[in-house]
Amino acid sequence: MSLMQAKEVEMVNVSLIHHGLPASEDTCLGVVIIPVQQWQDLRLPTLRVMLRHQLSQVVPQRFIFYSKARYEIQYAQEKDILCSQICDFNNTILIRNSYDLPKLFVKNHDGTEIYGHIFSTFCSTLVDVRDTVISSCSQVAASTSKFHFLHPDGSLIPVAMETRFNVHHILRKHEIRIFVSDHVSWDSGDTHTQLKRKSFESVVEQARAKTLRLSFTSSKDIDRKPTDETAVRTPVQQDSKQLLISYVRAEAAEHAVNLKRKLTEIGFSVYLDVHEIKSGIDWQDSLNYAVSNCQVFIPLVTPRYGETQWTNREVKLADVLGKPILPISFLEEWPPRCLAIQFATTQFIRWKTQEQIEKELAGGKGADARDIRLWDHQYIEFVAKEIEHRLKTMKSGQTSMSKPALTRMKTLLKTFAGRLPANATPVITSHDTEEMSGPKIVICVHPDQANFAFELRGWLEEAGHNSWVSAVQGEPLSLGDADKIRSSQVVDLIALKKETSKNIAVNTGLYITPKQVQVFQEAVDKAALVIIILSKAFTQSKLCLQQVFYCEHRKLLLPVLYDEFRFPSWLKMLIRTKRLIDAKKEGFRQALLMQVERGLDPTAKNCLETDSQEANIALAVHYVKKSLQVKECVYVTGTSKILSTRSEDVCKSIGRHLAKLDNLFVVTGGCYGTSELVAKVFNEDKEQQGSDSNVWHILPEMEAQNVKEHYNQGADGTFALKDFGKTLFCGNSLWEREAIAGRCFQICLLIEGGTHSAHEVEEFVWSDHIVVPVCCSNGATVGDVKISDKMYQMPPGVNERDWKCLNDPQTSAEEIGLAVSRVITGLLQHCQNQVDSPRKSRLHQTGSIPEDPESEEAETSASASESVSLSPTKKNAAWIAKLRSLQTFIHPH
Repeated sequence: MSLMQAKEVEMVNVSLIHHGLPASEDTCLGVVIIPVQQWQDLRLPTLRVMLRHQLSQVVPQRFIFYSKARYEIQYAQEKDILCSQICDFNNTILIRNSYDLPKLFVKNHDGTEIYGHIFSTFCSTLVDVRDTVISSCSQVAASTSKFHFLHPDGSLIPVAMETRFNVHHILRKHEIRIFVSDHVSWDSGDTHTQLKRKSFESVVEQARAKTLRLSFTSSKDIDRKPTDETAVRTPVQQDSKQLLISYVRAEAAEHAVNLKRKLTEIGFSVYLDVHEIKSGIDWQDSLNYAVSNCQVFIPLVTPRYGETQWTNREVKLADVLGKPILPISFLEEWPPRCLAIQFATTQFIRWKTQEQIEKELAGGKGADARDIRLWDHQYIEFVAKEIEHRLKTMKSGQTSMSKPALTRMKTLLKTFAGRLPANATPVITSHDTEEMSGPKIVICVHPDQANFAFELRGWLEEAGHNSWVSAVQGEPLSLGDADKIRSSQVVDLIALKKETSKNIAVNTGLYITPKQVQVFQEAVDKAALVIIILSKAFTQSKLCLQQVFYCEHRKLLLPVLYDEFRFPSWLKMLIRTKRLIDAKKEGFRQALLMQVERGLDPTAKNCLETDSQEANIALAVHYVKKSLQVKECVYVTGTSKILSTRSEDVCKSIGRHLAKLDNLFVVTGGCYGTSELVAKVFNEDKEQQGSDSNVWHILPEMEAQNVKEHYNQGADGTFALKDFGKTLFCGNSLWEREAIAGRCFQICLLIEGGTHSAHEVEEFVWSDHIVVPVCCSNGATVGDVKISDKMYQMPPGVNERDWKCLNDPQTSAEEIGLAVSRVITGLLQHCQNQVDSPRKSRLHQTGSIPEDPESEEAETSASASESVSLSPTKKNAAWIAKLRSLQTFIHPH
């Protein structure tokens, strides 16, 4: 029997390469066992998962594969490489620890003595590397001797010439060599070097000073001359950075790292969350400090930018604080739909110019030329240099990037609805002391309901409140009636046919002009309260959507329900738990004026209810993750009714193939239908394998509405235990449970959708997590979910052929199950590779604050019973207080 088993598996040795040492010094980590039937087609991402599972105690947290010839294999190349291609004649696979920057050894002139090691790019100048060597190599720092860098041929490099040489000029394999001696004539060279370095530092300081004194002007203040008085004199602190890169993690994590590398090589200091948030540092404080102290805010605007909770809030904080914003657009059309009003007058840089794309198309690249997942280094370098050019021209007034201007920041900060960092208050000069006048209330409405809005305006004026209405009935170009906003940069480029022919409509009446956008911006920015008139026409208008996106989180929103309609998911996510005032109910006028008075009162508008709800969700997220204690989870949701035999076969196939993945946990929301069937088959197969139950169901304590059609719900609104797997109760409603699940788990497997799962899926998208849609039939019922089409775009780490199988009605149920298994494996590996520190991982996955010793008592109490009610108590008072500042601006990207 053992001989038979031996023939059925392939045993592969795993060795760890030590940087800079010969093959004889490699460390054997052990053996990984692979079924023979998988070996021939096994690719590196799947092998990476197997290594983590079978050799979890010895395999490094971050590693890269090596070829047989001992060359590094980049992560982006792994999906295209078979394991058998890197396995040598000894049946051994080589790996090495992975670092953010290349690791270089510092040795003496003949290579016989190691002084230490440094981390540096190959493009760094030697004058910068000198400081790194002194700070990193204690033996060199402690020596009274001076040192010279050596050419590969052994000749000395004069200190005065170090600004002209880079690391790659002196590199020998993975080391650089220096000559340390008291006998070298140093005085003259040293004096000359100091003069050169001072000159170099002077140039850098002048460039930084120019960046520091950037004028916070927009197109609204183009006539105002930038002066030293209007500069924001932010005190320079140790961790402050010139530039901050903001991005959607699921779409642009690798792009952000690569762009930072290029900008750093140019000479900028760049804040990127994955590199800055380290163990022992509070990530909330770090991110708030970074946004409020950066000099230029650079968002990588991919399709979902601004449509995730964290990017949406972060870009608004940068705007409110008056930071210059320089977007990098990965979109075919500008501005982005959810940030159209904010970015309407903002100049941007394209990730590739139209000429570059056309050149690639002519060269035969096809669809790859427009694929934003593929950003070659030459284009990253082009964008980095363009950023440098834009920053140099900012002070001269040739480039206007950000709004609002500093003159309007006082009002913006005063009326901002979110929580600002403690150090966010800008220096207000004599130009900014006058109080800005204007309407205190904005009524945001579709033109169809303009008459109703003016009736409300009359009530408000009778109560002594000045207000402004966004739309006038009968005016086709009023703000509420148009579908698109034209960027001022696009207006400037309209004469360039190549740039505009595909993206700009000929009929200019379809667009809102920058002037009209300016009117709306100024009215909202001055206001303290925004009333939103919700109607079916309002939810179907793109511009109304853009108006809500602009107002949300900047201002206190007061939603008024004008007529009955199905709420789209995007609207639910933005207004969330805010109470609706029904215009059709008796006493509407009194209720409206009462809420307006509360909203305008600086003390009454700070309601504890919202904070406590956020605190409860954060506690529940922490409790769920602590209860499961696993990272490799997939959350399964979908329709509550299985309507075809094919749907049933697909669900069973998915369950069987997921059960073959080691250490994977399947989590459901306890609903009937596709998710229940997948979990049940998964559970049965695990039991046949002799494994523990890896199925969890997360249900709320109760739900006021009758949902017996979808759940096993009792007459009192509570839910029954599931008859297989483990059941966890948290949240006081289905809405809260869905919010908790969306923050907890990185991957949501959506099988055929359904209207009841719309909010659940949107929570995953809003939390910057990944949705994997599976459509079993020609009916395309996934579309019933009514969320953004961006959900269907293939995420990083996934094979394109597998992704297309998920929604191909011609693909067999067995092939769909295999494809789902491979997709989940690739996504889990990609997510793991994006985690640079445990604290960063918690930030992305939960949106909650890290473990706090003060919360241990609440956690212990929560763990004492299987069913936990997470309601406001004195035990989480500290959490509520911290969430008052937390809920506003934290960044998972």
